[in-house]
Amino acid sequence: MLWLGLASLMDARSKQLASLVGDAAQSFKGDCNGGLIWVEHLNIVIGNRELAEQFYFEGLGLTRDPRKLGPTGTMWANLDSQQFHLAEEASDDPPQTIDGSVGLAVPDASAAATRLSRLGVHVQVHDAARFAPICPWGNVFHCYDVDAYRTGPPNDLAG
Repeated sequence: MLWLGLASLMDARSKQLASLVGDAAQSFKGDCNGGLIWVEHLNIVIGNRELAEQFYFEGLGLTRDPRKLGPTGTMWANLDSQQFHLAEEASDDPPQTIDGSVGLAVPDASAAATRLSRLGVHVQVHDAARFAPICPWGNVFHCYDVDAYRTGPPNDLAG
């Protein structure tokens, strides 16, 4: 029963973020770098480095910044000109769970949802244009297919 309530809240937040993604999709003029095209800059402390690499690079499709390729320390995950800075956990700085969620515009929602599901990530698929994966530390990402939002939210999400 608790999961049904969480799913309902996630769907409501997903609809609220849809207009922001519509704005980003309308302004997008080129090819994307690494599978994503819009997100605000985000610094986040991660837990297990291998799980983070799977979630952010293999699952979401971000690209690893070549300036931060070392086996330890902060990883930079590129999304065109934006980044996630993924800092390793320290004894006084545990993995972060964000209050709220992160909205991302992706070039192919179905492919991204499939990649994440194959990695064992919990993915709530709202419809063909929206899904919400939860990272290994409980952070929710609302993902939107950019093509579906180029002219605004799809009809079933408008208003």
